[in-house]
Amino acid sequence: MVISEKSLANGILLLKNIFSGLFPVLTVVAYANHLLPLSTLAYSYVIATILFAILLTIKKEWKKNIFNTRAIKDIVLAVLFIAIVYYLFYYLALSFTSPQNVALISITEAAFSFIIIGWITKKEPVSPSHFFGAMLMLFAAGIVLFNNQSAINIGDVLMLCAVIIAPIGNIFAKRALHQVSLSYLLFLRSLTGAIIFFIASLIFEKTIPLEIIFKSLPYLLYSGLIFMGLMKIINLFSFKKTSVTHTISFNCLAPVFTFIFAWIILKDAPTTVQIFAIIPSFIGLFFLTTAKQKQTQYGFEEATD
Repeated sequence: MVISEKSLANGILLLKNIFSGLFPVLTVVAYANHLLPLSTLAYSYVIATILFAILLTIKKEWKKNIFNTRAIKDIVLAVLFIAIVYYLFYYLALSFTSPQNVALISITEAAFSFIIIGWITKKEPVSPSHFFGAMLMLFAAGIVLFNNQSAINIGDVLMLCAVIIAPIGNIFAKRALHQVSLSYLLFLRSLTGAIIFFIASLIFEKTIPLEIIFKSLPYLLYSGLIFMGLMKIINLFSFKKTSVTHTISFNCLAPVFTFIFAWIILKDAPTTVQIFAIIPSFIGLFFLTTAKQKQTQYGFEEATD
């Protein structure tokens, strides 16, 4: 039996969501063991940079990518929106709010992807079903954000800002991938992030003792090799083989695994508000992912038949 590229991408995405669902929980554990957000991000990027440098060397892709100047603008903008702004907000959010809330709000990236990529920029088509699904997911995010009338959690707001910004960066990432290799794009993202966040951690955070860094090495390796490395390869591979909106929608399975891992590892059962919020999220996800699509050179577009 021949497996289509889209089916292969979906299977890999499912496995990726299991690992992705575990990540917020492990990050909260790492912060409890005295790691700090900016330095954690910096060390993770260093590990990811080494990984992608090795891949570029093995595949002998340095020369053809370095001398490709046509993709510079798209690479710079993808790095700015994803490697710097998105991950800054993501790691900071986990120091203020629960991994379950981060996971739930991250679902709305699918909604913002359809709104920004499809509706506003017209990069990918959006049907009334897509729009209705997006509105349901935004409603779910509102439940999380405004469940406490006395104050809005800054971590929830940071994560919401992250998912609004992500689709913009993904547009430039997909454009760049038509001109440079996946490993090269991720190498530049990681290298830039490592430099910027090491400088930021020196300015804004206290120095972390080497003892704590070595103690946290398993987490940092997971963050750098799996979360910043393997998972990004899978995401961008799926962008190339399907579409940005399809990939982000599929990634909405991750919060289910976050709830399971938080319950097992942190002994933190989901709250009534979180359970209530996840219902419209997944109904919205159903509407976002049920439209038939056809493949073009830019990904998958809505089928006309």
